[in-house]
Amino acid sequence: MKKEAAVSILYSSIAIAAGILLFPIHTVFAAEEPSSITGYPQYDAILKQYKEGIEAGWDMQTFSDHNLCYLTAYDSDLNHIGYYVTDLDQNGTEELIIGKSNNKEYLGFFYDLYTLKDNNAVLIQTSGERNQFYLCNNNIIHQLWSGSAFLSGWAYYTLNDSSIELKEAVTYDSQYDETAPWFYSTVNISEDHSAPITEEECNSIKSQYELMDIPYTTLEEAFSETPSSPEAIPEHLKNTETKAAEIKQKLQEATSQSDMNQLSASLYQVWDDELNLIWSELKASLDSVSMNALTEEQLDWIAEKENAMESASSQYSDGSLASMVYYLTGASFTEERVYEIAKYLPQ
Repeated sequence: MKKEAAVSILYSSIAIAAGILLFPIHTVFAAEEPSSITGYPQYDAILKQYKEGIEAGWDMQTFSDHNLCYLTAYDSDLNHIGYYVTDLDQNGTEELIIGKSNNKEYLGFFYDLYTLKDNNAVLIQTSGERNQFYLCNNNIIHQLWSGSAFLSGWAYYTLNDSSIELKEAVTYDSQYDETAPWFYSTVNISEDHSAPITEEECNSIKSQYELMDIPYTTLEEAFSETPSSPEAIPEHLKNTETKAAEIKQKLQEATSQSDMNQLSASLYQVWDDELNLIWSELKASLDSVSMNALTEEQLDWIAEKENAMESASSQYSDGSLASMVYYLTGASFTEERVYEIAKYLPQ
């Protein structure tokens, strides 16, 4: 992808406004490469985080801190976690399902369900120990939950874009009625006691939904088949990715243009610092011929980046967006350049 295309994507993000939406620019370029795992860079990034966590032996809290399902901490094998991409609601956007693979005891079970919205991966549902989600053969999402020994339920949903809508639910609530604890609802999974049913009727409803044997591709298979070298990424680049992600999150949450301008400048500075650090490492490791050629290329890139930053911000010269656009354009160019020159680092 040309840099101009990347910047046009950035303009689109800015144009849709105050709640600015950002995503790692280098993953946009990866979408055109054959090394993509799922075909969606946003989903690839999630799987890479899962792989990193499993290989590093993260505990439940660390998985949660990374917005991943904490139940994954019980699994320490890439063959036990898999992914499946499918269009559950037939709206033209494929969802990402992450779950337990090679385990028939957990038929249909999944850890996380994501979809794409405004070029971002959006988490729809995640499972917990007392709140588990399953996929049925008719693309119905099944929730099995428990509040206590006296309160539990089975709920069935359809997916509608980026949210789930309750189709029907059965609740067992012996605290509400010890002798007749079964209830049916289409509006609430736990607090609607207006339609009591028998246990037989409950079982009949549940029997209508057959859990799907999800054809997961294990993470072991995915990453062994996909050219990828996360080990080649220096630790300082990983730290920069984390810092950049934190700034982008703050940008999404910012409510004033002043804050957006400051955060945009910080994002640009983070990637510029990383670029300079990698450059210093290249000067120490590359031979003079290679370094001279790369330097000429770098000078051309700097001129192109600066022209793009000026051109982008000039479109908003009379408004408060100019500074933000200037720095975000620089950040996108610099982030891409970081990954372009990082490949020359010694392995």
